[in-house]
Amino acid sequence: MRTSRIFYTGKGVIYACELEGCPGCKGELQTAYTSKYKTVQTMNEVMRIGQRTKRCNNPECGVCAEIWGSVQWRQIAPLGCTYGYDVIAQIGWQRQTLQQPFAVIHETLQAQVEISEAQVRVLYHERYLPLVACHERQSVGELERVAEQVGLLLTLDGLAPEGGEPQLWVVRELLSGITLRSGWMSQQDENAFVNFLRPIAELGLRVRAVLSDKQSGLLPAVAEVFPKTPHAFCQMHYLQNVALPLAEADEALKVRVRQEIRESLGEWIRQEKEEQPGVIDGYRDVAFVDGGTSCGFPICNGRKLHNSTRWDHSGSMPTDALFVDFESTPTFSPSWSGDGGTFN
Repeated sequence: MRTSRIFYTGKGVIYACELEGCPGCKGELQTAYTSKYKTVQTMNEVMRIGQRTKRCNNPECGVCAEIWGSVQWRQIAPLGCTYGYDVIAQIGWQRQTLQQPFAVIHETLQAQVEISEAQVRVLYHERYLPLVACHERQSVGELERVAEQVGLLLTLDGLAPEGGEPQLWVVRELLSGITLRSGWMSQQDENAFVNFLRPIAELGLRVRAVLSDKQSGLLPAVAEVFPKTPHAFCQMHYLQNVALPLAEADEALKVRVRQEIRESLGEWIRQEKEEQPGVIDGYRDVAFVDGGTSCGFPICNGRKLHNSTRWDHSGSMPTDALFVDFESTPTFSPSWSGDGGTFN
């Protein structure tokens, strides 16, 4: 059997229940039990903590069956969790505010906390998001004000599931930004969505419209839970669905055009490459040759050009080209004078 690692070698701390008297009968409280130590990692230290609970001595008290724990003990870490609230908040802040992937968050936390990347994901999904939802439930007054003035605009969306795992769904109010409900759904059929949306309808607040994807199970569920409420669909998904076949058709058109060009012009292109290797722009540079004379000017159609020029495939020469006939004057040595002047 593998020996468990010890993160904390000091003494543990026991937090006692802070109540002095029973909340029901104001009578005396006695110790109910002392919990075992649990190791908690925070951003600053590793702790071993426990709590000493209390209960009422009066059997006739209405709350004598209640066990009261330590508030300070509960403020360090959630029940059943060995990571402090500050670690959970750090993960949520990096994920939500900085938009960082879990691998980057894990790398950042490793300098202070012993944690795996899988545990980072678990803390975000199963600890941080429920805490956010519980916090936003305190904003019922804000929801009531929005519902009374314009009506709630509900947005429903879910994360893509991985490997058959349950899918996380979130319902947010668009105008106030408040999360009304979040939870893991192992099924996405009509009954599952009805059960998921029913608690929102039971709040009794006026819903003006619902925005979601066009999932088959979601359509009848929204119609049942929010009857006569307009149900709009996500425009981004619509545009993606429209753009995908257009992009595929465009790619197929490119392939077909290339094939037709190769079939119709391929032989001509290969012939051009054989006759004029290296020529790709459709123009021919006049070569500088001496031609057996002392002129040293470029030769074009049996004539020497005074300057370097370009001509097209038809062999026509620019009208402003300056040339002399070297066949009739093989020993001609021209000179040029003046702007726009003539040969001498």
